[in-house]
Amino acid sequence: MRCCQAFPVTWLLSGAVVCAAASEEDTRPEALLPADAVVYLRFDGLQPHRAGWNRTVLGELLRDELRPLAGRLAQAAADAIGPEVLSARLLAGAEPDQLLELKKHTDQLPRLLDLVNRQGFAAALEYTPGADRGGQATVVFPDAAGALDRDAIFGAVRLLAHVSSAEVSQEAVDGRDVLRVTGPEAVSLACWTQGEHVVLTYGTRDIEHTLDVIRKKRADLTASRLLARSTDFDDYETYLRGFVDLSGLLSYAQQEFPPAEALATELGLTGLKSLSVHVGFDGPHQRSTWQVEAPAPRAGLMQLLSAPEELGLGDLPPLPPDASSIRCAVFDVGAAFEEALKAQDAIARVTEPDSETSAAGAVAAFERGLGIDLRKDLLAHLGPRVLTYSSSSEGPFVFGMTMAVEVRDADEVLESLHKLVPALSRAAGGEVTLDKRPYHGVELHMLKLNTPGFVFTPTFAVVDRWLVAGIQPQPVQGFVLRSQKGYSRWQPPEVAADVLRKVKERRPEPRVTGLTVIDPRPTVASIASFAPLVVSAVQSFAGGEPFDTSLIPNAQAVTEPLTHNVTVVSDDGELLRIDSWASLPIPFPMTGMETYFATLFLSSGFLFLSP
Repeated sequence: MRCCQAFPVTWLLSGAVVCAAASEEDTRPEALLPADAVVYLRFDGLQPHRAGWNRTVLGELLRDELRPLAGRLAQAAADAIGPEVLSARLLAGAEPDQLLELKKHTDQLPRLLDLVNRQGFAAALEYTPGADRGGQATVVFPDAAGALDRDAIFGAVRLLAHVSSAEVSQEAVDGRDVLRVTGPEAVSLACWTQGEHVVLTYGTRDIEHTLDVIRKKRADLTASRLLARSTDFDDYETYLRGFVDLSGLLSYAQQEFPPAEALATELGLTGLKSLSVHVGFDGPHQRSTWQVEAPAPRAGLMQLLSAPEELGLGDLPPLPPDASSIRCAVFDVGAAFEEALKAQDAIARVTEPDSETSAAGAVAAFERGLGIDLRKDLLAHLGPRVLTYSSSSEGPFVFGMTMAVEVRDADEVLESLHKLVPALSRAAGGEVTLDKRPYHGVELHMLKLNTPGFVFTPTFAVVDRWLVAGIQPQPVQGFVLRSQKGYSRWQPPEVAADVLRKVKERRPEPRVTGLTVIDPRPTVASIASFAPLVVSAVQSFAGGEPFDTSLIPNAQAVTEPLTHNVTVVSDDGELLRIDSWASLPIPFPMTGMETYFATLFLSSGFLFLSP
């Protein structure tokens, strides 16, 4: 009886709790972004992740050896922004009160950078197809409603308006103090405080379009499947994450351009769902992960993602001991060739519907002229592993780059390549001859073009089970030597083996289909050792305030803590993942002479930032 009497009370209390929870407003920044966003990016700021950042090699370098140089450059950049803008407006004839207003806004820029470092931002890009087509970008600055942070954002918007000579207005919209910037084009920018956040929106739609998300007239991003997948990622500590809705982009493309649907089907792109990115830390390494959601079955170009075999460190050929960049992938070369022809013809049918030529037909005519079937006579005899690597000892700049392709039938491959020489002569506009020369028991095949100014001697050979080629004979000679006993070879670093082990431990177990190993130390050492001389030489001609070259650190101090950067491509049948571990992220490896060009460029940048 007591239970029956207590039931209504318990029920009422539970209902009150549920109602209170349902009525509680979602204060996440994503609640202010549209659910149909095709691009989303969230940056937490580095300050909340300071401990993780400090554990990385790059964080340690910036805290110690690189700190004086980084501080000097940051201060020079900050000092240059304000005076540059003010001097431009002064020369344009601005009034003194306008210059004072402009200076007030430029003084807010360091505060804005500090805000982004402390609290980050959340951003989304949406697209509206049809008659009202247009794009809209919305950026939310979390917990930035405080006076100092808000003024920094509003000041940056006013500064942007001043620089672009746009019209600025301030008005009340549903109790919000909205700052508007309207330019000559059919786009506008607006920002306002929303609860604890500051919202900035830019695009072709009116502010009401964004406010409808806040008013719950349009769905917000918190219910997005892609957002849930992005936030559920816990492989390592992340400070940046985001996604691209590939299926949504494809849908918009089909609405705007109906032939895109047939084209996407032929290319196999309809199976693509999304692309996501995560960036963060894992012990001493900077980490990044790109994931392409492409579930089976895959067709067209997408079937090339499903590699026929797996890749391991033991599959690599004998590489030069000082190899600084190694890239290897596994794919069906013949299938890639056929799909490329199909893709080109599919695109041509859309862009040039009246054309009667086709890529497949042109290749067939080319093959008849040579008496060769590229697919059967050449590509079918190549294995799935394709490799490129660079070594400064085998050639500076790009001259040290070498390509190697796995071979199944050496005789068939060499015979087909010899048949291609007449085609090379026609393409080069001169006589191409093929010389053969024995080298340590292997026959080198060297192409020579009798044209003044052509300084290369493209060379290829089949060594063991590899077809190796370089733009000069020396890289191929090196490959031959290392295939024999008595010559040192590149040894995989421990970090590469450790990374591959971690990738294989994931569930479901993925298949490794690509591997990149880059040693950033040669590049860093060349820049650090050569930069002081270049800085001094450039400054002797450019003049200005002297740049303290002692701020440039010793090469060993920077390179000693560095390790190899490793990137692994893997596929579990649903997701294609690209995972990177880097002690010093660099966009591309540089070896040999190009490091000096990079040094010159960076040194010029240092001087430009100097007052």
